[in-house]
Amino acid sequence: MDFHIANILEVKNGVITGFLEMPMGWEKIGCYCKQSVCKRYHLIRLAKQYNMDISKTVAVGDSSADFCMLESAGIGILFNPKEDVIKHCVNYTVYGKDLKLILEYLNDPRL
Repeated sequence: MDFHIANILEVKNGVITGFLEMPMGWEKIGCYCKQSVCKRYHLIRLAKQYNMDISKTVAVGDSSADFCMLESAGIGILFNPKEDVIKHCVNYTVYGKDLKLILEYLNDPRL
C-alpha cells in the first residue's frame, strides 16, 4: 500500500478508548461539504503530493458524503450508490459486487 487515509483511534495506556481523531480538511480549503472528513481536501492534497493535475484524478464513492470529492475529480464514479440524489455529479454509475467493474472507466480519454 502506498498510502492510506483513515481516522486515528485514540489510545490511552495501551487501550483503545473508542474516541477518534478525524483528519478533517474542509476548513483548510473552505469546502462547502463541512463533512467530518472532507474527501475533496484529501484528493487535492494527494494530487499535489504526487504532482498530478486534479483533472487527471479518479474518485470512487457511494454517498452524498463523497459529493465534493466526486465533483472535483477528473472522473467521478459512483459504485453501488446509496442515494440517487448525487448521480448528476458523476461521470459514471456502476452497480455490482466486484470493484473491478470500474476498471473499464479508467481508460476515459479525459484522464
